[in-house]
Amino acid sequence: MKNETIEMSEDNANPLPGATSLDAKDKTDSPVQAQTIISTQNPNIAVGNKEMNEQVCIEASTPNLESLIELSPTGPLMRTNFWAYKPVPNNQPEPHSEDFSKSAVCPDGYKLIGARARGKTHKHEGTNCDDWFEFGFSGKWTVIAVADGAGSKPYSRIGAKAACKKAVAYLLETLKETQIEEYLKGSTYGEIKLLIDKQAWPFENITKMIFNAFSEAHKEVHRIANEKTLDPGYLSHLGGRKELSVNDFSSTLLVAIHANIKCLNEPTDIVFSCNVGDGAIAILDKNGSLNLATIADSGEYSGETDFLTSTDKILEKNLRLKLKVNALKLRSLMVMTDGVADDYYPNDPELKYLCADLMLNRIIKLNIPEQDIVSFINSNKPRTSNDLFAADALEKVMRLTANPYEVTYRTISSYSRALGITIEELVNSPQLLMCAHCSKNQPLSGNNTDASEMLKEWLDSYYVRGSFDDRTLVILHDEELT
Repeated sequence: MKNETIEMSEDNANPLPGATSLDAKDKTDSPVQAQTIISTQNPNIAVGNKEMNEQVCIEASTPNLESLIELSPTGPLMRTNFWAYKPVPNNQPEPHSEDFSKSAVCPDGYKLIGARARGKTHKHEGTNCDDWFEFGFSGKWTVIAVADGAGSKPYSRIGAKAACKKAVAYLLETLKETQIEEYLKGSTYGEIKLLIDKQAWPFENITKMIFNAFSEAHKEVHRIANEKTLDPGYLSHLGGRKELSVNDFSSTLLVAIHANIKCLNEPTDIVFSCNVGDGAIAILDKNGSLNLATIADSGEYSGETDFLTSTDKILEKNLRLKLKVNALKLRSLMVMTDGVADDYYPNDPELKYLCADLMLNRIIKLNIPEQDIVSFINSNKPRTSNDLFAADALEKVMRLTANPYEVTYRTISSYSRALGITIEELVNSPQLLMCAHCSKNQPLSGNNTDASEMLKEWLDSYYVRGSFDDRTLVILHDEELT
């Protein structure tokens, strides 16, 4: 039977329940009617384990702002550092929507969700989100690509989109006849690890496919740049320049592929990953151990990164330095742009905390029956399960949109304080993390149960001081505890 290939693209995805988009009637500026800063109920909140003072600045054009202010128990603070909201511009080529999310079930039954949100800087300046992501399935394989366009380049968003779409399309086509399970089904877990270390077939064969995917993405971005080089619609946004450069389409590219195979009747997860530029790919195993599967690039100067448009970066000798192959019992695979990765720095151990934050906010979960959670809690802690279920520890922020509204969310820092335990105790206990799912009051949009929509709202809302960039995150997650 021929393997089925399915590509999940933002361009062809059906709208998800509650999804938002900006149509023509929304893309107009209107006078600012109010400016204020709203604080949270708890002044000491954290994302990961970073303590900080929470102040969300809103410059909004909405007649309902006063009623939103009343929701904040501490009221308005001094007026400073205003964040304006301006819609995505409709006078530029190929605009990106304000945000996007989608979800799917992988061939092996794992859950796959992805979302991106326009950063505060882009909202303030009225510019496009520069991030993009794609994922799809081919036979037993799941393919994920994430890209972040260079903020200083006018069409980097188009380069990011082209790179993701081409890399995923190429891998879906080439992987569909790759029967890795037939080759490995008689191997032990240790033997598979040895094959990976030696880069033996079929691993070297798949490695070549990944390298070729980066090459194809590189060529696609160059093709688009050449095609648009004299296009008046593109030239009009170059500030006087008369010709496009391929550097105007610069972006990063992160690629991960996954398959769950049976080796001696024991399921094993195989993950290949590679990257050009910043961002992060993180793998969490069933024991809670974190594996960082990216090697960060850096440009000539501090704070810079490298981009896919560089011919040198997609040479096999350089990509091979970035390649990672892992065999493990997977809990979560997370692929993200630096807008998320930098908020959880240092990535080890902070990306482990990211996974815990996602669980606390019901975005991902583990299949643990509630009675097992209650039994675990009552046998390990002096507090009763009812006490813990009532420990909401919800933080409040204002989501910066055309019509700002209050969003609640949990962090491992505030929730661990509410439970009277350390962050490490919380992060290392799936039962305690899932206890948050049983609380009376739930974060984000309350009754919303669509994981990708909740991810999108969370990405667009959580607060970290100095974090203004676009945020994109794709998560492949096994909901089984063991």
